[in-house]
Amino acid sequence: MGCMLMSIGYWLIERFQKENLAGVLNIVIALLSFASIVTPISMSLPLDIKNPELFPGLVVPMHFFPALAFLCIVPFFKKK
Repeated sequence: MGCMLMSIGYWLIERFQKENLAGVLNIVIALLSFASIVTPISMSLPLDIKNPELFPGLVVPMHFFPALAFLCIVPFFKKK
């Protein structure tokens, strides 16, 4: 879902010929990735769950990998 929204943002930038806004969109994507982590990390899990301390370690990759993957792959699809 996140990669689809990022793709739509890049498509709108290309559609309206605003290539200089790609950097701003990248910053917005990074900020939204950081903001999406706040809620899951602030949760307190019950102590009867096995290994509750591993939860933040699993949340971070799930929120950063879509943005990281998208920002690494998007240069291959840019029109010259």
